[in-house]
Amino acid sequence: MSKKNITALILCAMLLASCSNSSNQDFSTATTTFSLTPTITSTKSPVPTKIPASTITPIPKVTIESYSNHFPVNSILEPLSVKQQNEVIACDIQKLASERYPENILRDDFTNTADEDLSSIKGHGAVLTKVTIDELIQLFDPETSCDWASLAYAYTVRLKDDEKLPDIAKNAFGKAIEKNSGFALATPLFYRYYYDNFMIVESPDIFEQKITKVQIEYKWGGMGDQVEYTVEIKQADTNPIVTLRNLTPATLGEQAKTKVNTETIQTLGKSLNNLVPISSQFSLTTCYDNYPDWTATLTLKDGSAVELKTNKSNMIYIGGPWQVNIDGQNYIQFSIEFIKAIDTLIQEIGLPYGQPMAMTCGTRDVFEQAYP
Repeated sequence: MSKKNITALILCAMLLASCSNSSNQDFSTATTTFSLTPTITSTKSPVPTKIPASTITPIPKVTIESYSNHFPVNSILEPLSVKQQNEVIACDIQKLASERYPENILRDDFTNTADEDLSSIKGHGAVLTKVTIDELIQLFDPETSCDWASLAYAYTVRLKDDEKLPDIAKNAFGKAIEKNSGFALATPLFYRYYYDNFMIVESPDIFEQKITKVQIEYKWGGMGDQVEYTVEIKQADTNPIVTLRNLTPATLGEQAKTKVNTETIQTLGKSLNNLVPISSQFSLTTCYDNYPDWTATLTLKDGSAVELKTNKSNMIYIGGPWQVNIDGQNYIQFSIEFIKAIDTLIQEIGLPYGQPMAMTCGTRDVFEQAYP
């Protein structure tokens, strides 16, 4: 597998983003009346034969404060209150985005219409044109977290599968989760913003300690051959020694290494950022014929141990998102940082992953499972 898994992670991300976008509502039929030019030289003819001269009054550009001014926060996020949970549940993000940010609008001017396009003019001087991504912020004035969530979603609808989120979209997402982190788990936003390395919160202070021992259990099932192994690493902060157990197939560890770099192991703790609180852990199974299941136990310098699980989640090709319980509170990681750290370690040891033969993926509700 070597370095191919990182590519697989990204391909899976693109696939899921595509699946998510394919379920979006069709905005193409929605229209609204919108004017960008308050001063225009008019004509008495219902349908002008020539574009009239116009005097345009510049409209101030609406800006959104950069999310980097507030994120990442350096303290653990508080669990959602009942009020915050209800706010996410009551917010119909896709419906609001469709109503407020249609794909086409009727403009009351001809400043951007060529002579040959006059046949598209509707009524007395209105022309149906597409809304550019830069104009979205001008269509509605967001106030609540729900408002900002619908704007953040509207940006994603206009992106092609291979396009990155613009900064203004991330800024809108930041405004949505600033007062209610639950919107990060709102299904329409989760699948699109999860993969864009949006930094919400730094790793907890507990992971500033050295990791002294690691135990990783991996099981895979699907149409391909079953794969299973347990990895135990002792002296993880000084001279890491790898021991393999429960190998399926039995020949799995013949080429595996018995030693790994200390830094590779210590990265596991450092990568545990973006922990968003959830009510209970759950299985986010969005794919068919690819059923990985991971458990990783990190023992820290003070003797405490932290157990992380994927709970058979397969939204990520090799398994994930990861979930963890710290001091009695459950969290889900809103990023692939720990997944990449685990992948680097497994590749360095020389162990494989299960190979699906007919994997297909879709989407499932997220918030409803995180807060049942």
